[in-house]
Amino acid sequence: MRLIPRPLAAVVLAAALATCGSDGKKSGFCGSSTGAACRGDADCARSGCSSQVCAGVFEQIVTTCEWRACYVPEPYGVTCGCAGGACGWR
Repeated sequence: MRLIPRPLAAVVLAAALATCGSDGKKSGFCGSSTGAACRGDADCARSGCSSQVCAGVFEQIVTTCEWRACYVPEPYGVTCGCAGGACGWR
């Protein structure tokens, strides 16, 4: 597990921008992203209690702590990274 510094003032509730199933490759994946501004993949990281949120490295993400199989990105062929200037699953 990689430790990422996060300022306490930047609390983001991650409930938006879910990437559940629209393109075959991601179909069934139920992670979410914050859409944080980024310049490259190093600016984004998996976060949340179950690592289900793709967020900016300086965002502090608060989520509930449940686990679902659809939070695991590898079987769906997705990774957390920067695309089009925003952090998200791709």
